Amino acid sequence: MQPQEAAQAFDELQALRAETRTRLRDLWFPLAVFGTLMLASVPLIVTFGRPSLAPYWIIAAPLGAMAVSHYYRRQAMRVGLEGPYAPYAAVGIGIFVGSMLTGSLGGALGAEVVAVAGPPLVISAGLVAFGWLDRSVGEAVLAVALAIFTLSLVVSAIELERVSILVTLTYGAMWLGAGLFYRRRQH
Repeated sequence: MQPQEAAQAFDELQALRAETRTRLRDLWFPLAVFGTLMLASVPLIVTFGRPSLAPYWIIAAPLGAMAVSHYYRRQAMRVGLEGPYAPYAAVGIGIFVGSMLTGSLGGALGAEVVAVAGPPLVISAGLVAFGWLDRSVGEAVLAVALAIFTLSLVVSAIELERVSILVTLTYGAMWLGAGLFYRRRQH
């Protein structure tokens, strides 16, 4: 094999790896599902306050995870490729547990700043982990931007209940928007 042929074969292999990774990394669906669930939680915060979020997410998070799992199983059957989903499940469980703990314990201990900022910051950390798993700089940038946004609101003079609403609206809209962007880009 000549060096030029070897280089061409290597380039074709790299292109095939990139295409396979793209097919396995169908990001749009989980972003759209959880963005929609976040936006759906806003009326609860407005009507019943932040304490209503724990029961909502105890039901909504597993339902969202099941929808995402079902979607990826169908994708694997359709495309004929299946990725390593255990790391994603571990990050998702970490986000759920971390968000519930920071929100609930912060509220129970009277640390309202922790109760308001903890869950979205845990979510941002989870998005960074997803970005690393997906090799997606865009996900990591989105996560850092959302974390900075959360912290800037928390240190502002805005009432914490309003901060919670603004953060939830922003995260939900950004996730849903990113999901629709990825969907449009893929198809």
